[in-house]
Amino acid sequence: MPSDAVVDARLHAARLLWQQGQDEPAQCVIEGVLAADPAHAAAAMLLGRILQGQGRLNAACNVVANQCRAAGLTAPATGDAIQFIQHCQRQRLAAALCDEALAQGHPGAELRVLAGNLARELGRFDVARAHYLAALAAGVDLERWYVLGALAAIQRYDTPAHEDFARLAAHFRDTGYSARSRATAGLGLAKACDDVGDHAAAADA
Repeated sequence: MPSDAVVDARLHAARLLWQQGQDEPAQCVIEGVLAADPAHAAAAMLLGRILQGQGRLNAACNVVANQCRAAGLTAPATGDAIQFIQHCQRQRLAAALCDEALAQGHPGAELRVLAGNLARELGRFDVARAHYLAALAAGVDLERWYVLGALAAIQRYDTPAHEDFARLAAHFRDTGYSARSRATAGLGLAKACDDVGDHAAAADA
């Protein structure tokens, strides 16, 4: 296998070729890197972006997914790959990678959020809720991932006694969080209040 310095030089050359519009030579260089090391995340992502730019979304996603599997579906590269595939509108493949990583016992609150987001996009709202709650239990960063607002968006509430009301209100009022993070919980709280017919509380939130 080539040394790290050699691989880095090849990838740098491939990026330059790509930036110059020479997709085919760039692709050949990267495919050589991946042939020697199928688990190389940077090489797979670069090839994925080249293929994405050509409109070859299935091929791009398969390259990135295959690299993830070759690397053992470990974080954080798996999360980056899942988001790339999600942005290519291949949600089922991205969701499958999430499921495979979780089945292998790889921890990570962020992986749970990604799995929840994908389940939500696929209309699997009960599955999405389970993932979001697992992310909260794992201590997900609520400054980066707006899980509370997502929870409210996928749930139709029929009683203010639902546990999400207290969860949303507590975060909305917690000045230890940023205004943006609190605002997402506030919008979720407003939606929940509106669901149960408390329009005054919804407007206040």
